[in-house]
Amino acid sequence: MNIFIETPRLIIKPPNWIDFEAYHGLLSDPEVMRYIGKGIRTREETQENLQNQINHFNKHDFSLGFVYEKQTGLFVGRAGLVYLEMKDDQSDIEIGYALHHQFWNQGYGTELVKACIHWGFQHLPVKQLLAVINPDNERSRRVLERAGMRYWQRKHCYQTEVAQYFIDRPAAVFHHAQVQASRYWTSSGLSIQITHFKNKPYNIFKFTSCSGL
Repeated sequence: MNIFIETPRLIIKPPNWIDFEAYHGLLSDPEVMRYIGKGIRTREETQENLQNQINHFNKHDFSLGFVYEKQTGLFVGRAGLVYLEMKDDQSDIEIGYALHHQFWNQGYGTELVKACIHWGFQHLPVKQLLAVINPDNERSRRVLERAGMRYWQRKHCYQTEVAQYFIDRPAAVFHHAQVQASRYWTSSGLSIQITHFKNKPYNIFKFTSCSGL
């Protein structure tokens, strides 16, 4: 099966029915689901959830996928990106993850969120990526902050109150930038050099040198 996103220790594959039992084990684990939505899911709810994820992937080429350890091949959980609340009539895209508790405290959450951020900014025309968590979920708060995301606001989402985090697209990817240096003379006789980084969709001007003081 194709790999959706890859990290040093993990792979995310597109959602599929082959590992439904493992997925239902994740969504029916009270410890895992303590801070996720309304809590544990029934078998029928897991089926509906998985079908929605598959539909999202088939339509948009990204979704919440299934996470596996590279070394062991074990099912670790789910992670990926989706339109906020699975609503593609708006532009906000969120990162989400959930891991079996035996894989906690190994840095997997941060590794996955960082990989999703990188993938999102490489492949999606967005200026910002979001994540929403239960306001009481300190473990996920630390994961998002370690991945570079910042707290934004409280918001009503998924029929409950959530804490919303965000990260902005980097201002420029310098190895793709076209650099142009220009020298200007001021009325007072100062020589000022300005470097112009031209990189869609951003134009960045950097003050690089000044002489004549």
